[in-house]
Amino acid sequence: MKYISSLLLLFSLASFAQNTAEQKKDSAYTADYRKLRTIYVTHVESKYKNNPYKLTKVFIDKSNYNGNIQEIFSDDKLIQWVRQHIGETDFKNIEEAEAEWAKAQSASRLIAPEDNEFYKTMFELSKVHGMEIVTDVMMNKGVDGEDIRQETGFIDAEKKLAALIKKQQDSDSYREWRSLETAYMKKANFVSKRDKLENGESIYGWVERNLSKTMFSSAMQAKKEWLPLEKAKKAEMADNAEYHEFYLYAVERFGPYVFTDAMDDFLAGN
Repeated sequence: MKYISSLLLLFSLASFAQNTAEQKKDSAYTADYRKLRTIYVTHVESKYKNNPYKLTKVFIDKSNYNGNIQEIFSDDKLIQWVRQHIGETDFKNIEEAEAEWAKAQSASRLIAPEDNEFYKTMFELSKVHGMEIVTDVMMNKGVDGEDIRQETGFIDAEKKLAALIKKQQDSDSYREWRSLETAYMKKANFVSKRDKLENGESIYGWVERNLSKTMFSSAMQAKKEWLPLEKAKKAEMADNAEYHEFYLYAVERFGPYVFTDAMDDFLAGN
């Protein structure tokens, strides 16, 4: 599913690009950057207009899959997993799961023309300039000293995101989830600066792999205490759906600086 892959790519390309050779940003690079950026923006706008991501995210949430989602998020592996573990999911039955999967698949096909152009151009230009150009475009780094904050829509998106951050963090559901998460992480002896999650892994997944390092007496106890946290997170996601959906759109559309600027505004009380 390319629409999910592109989102994951946004947050992984930066480290990947460090392993590529330095590319000279000449006039050809600048022209190709602007070309790819234009196609990328069309790709993102089309994707969120048709909203296949939302449908897919709902499906993932209802699947209750606690492992590394990237390991099964290809071809039909996810729906196959759901069929085999239907009793562990939030779907009423296999028929409901199949119907929701079909809707997500159908929505993804609506953006195929834009996707094809973006991915085709991305791979062509990465052969010329390396993956650095893809990273620069997706993270909206700009070229020739451009101020990316002057891009049409950036300021409006940043202001809206700051307001939604405040609304989220003022909500009871957010405070409940954060309280449970803090307590669970403390009992797990998980320190973010020291301990690392595998791609797509939950804290519970980390606990399963490192049970002896935690204060849990057994995997069963860890699972039992994880369930209220998982439930609280789902409640928070539903309660603050506007924030979560707009955050994904804004960061993918305008790059990570739109979020850091919004967070600065929120912390400053603007």
